[in-house]
Amino acid sequence: MFEIVDVNELIKKHPDLTKKDLAAYFNDCFNMIKKDLKLKKIFNVYDDDYPNEEIFYSDISENKMLIAMYRDAIVGAISYEKFGLENEFLDDENHEKYLTFLKQIDVDPNNYYSLHRLFILPEYQGKGAGTYLLKYVENLLKNTTIVFLVSPYNIPALKMYENLGYLNLGNYTFFFGDFVVFKKEN
Repeated sequence: MFEIVDVNELIKKHPDLTKKDLAAYFNDCFNMIKKDLKLKKIFNVYDDDYPNEEIFYSDISENKMLIAMYRDAIVGAISYEKFGLENEFLDDENHEKYLTFLKQIDVDPNNYYSLHRLFILPEYQGKGAGTYLLKYVENLLKNTTIVFLVSPYNIPALKMYENLGYLNLGNYTFFFGDFVVFKKEN
């Protein structure tokens, strides 16, 4: 059975494990998944620069990452964060576009969570780890709206999210690429 662990709890249990080590490991895992997508001929929306070790380090340091474990091995992870009107990654022009987008999909721009960088190692995909991880996050984020973006080419992931009750809002083009938007009133 899978176990979900807060990344910082894992570090406390293993004092020799550093945030930097974990960030490097997650970056390596994600790069392996990008290669797996390529082998499966699934178009990969991620480039060589995203996500990267710095982003994973930030997720860990800001305590916004959960890890899926199986028999003491890390098999996947997800990052989540509460968003409001102050999205530091948006410049003024894109900030206005994003506010318009949130209004279109009926999301309060002051109060929603976004899921990011969900990954499950290839050998554990299709075995329930992703579902278990998402259900754990949903339980953690009760009474909120969850929004996230998914590659339109990752058909297994799209099916999983729909099977878990996420509403597929369709394809949207953002300044950083084309994605399917999912939403769930939790």
